[in-house]
Amino acid sequence: MENPQTIISRLKFIGRIKIGEKINTHGTFVQPDHFVTAISRTFWHQDNRGNAYSYISETVTKSFDLLNQYRNSSKETERLMLRNILADLKQAKVGILNLKITYAKDAKFCCDLDTLIQNM
Repeated sequence: MENPQTIISRLKFIGRIKIGEKINTHGTFVQPDHFVTAISRTFWHQDNRGNAYSYISETVTKSFDLLNQYRNSSKETERLMLRNILADLKQAKVGILNLKITYAKDAKFCCDLDTLIQNM
């Protein structure tokens, strides 16, 4: 399993995605939805919706793995982590919904995101 801090950081990153932003999964940064971004994502910082979905889906899955790990813990610090991860998952939902708005014209991608949200 990945380092818990890495998973939590990625989850927080997803929660900060705004409407009109696309994510670059290789460098973990956002890019505005603009023609320059399209060129950049095609040639320099190659990325696509499939990569974005995999990044988000894997992060959510690993976050739930952490929740399961911390759920039965008797350590107060891990119980606090549990509450924090739940809050981060709630915020990540907002970021995912923002991506849905950004990619509103891509019905398949939006359906994939809807399914992910339902599973959350």
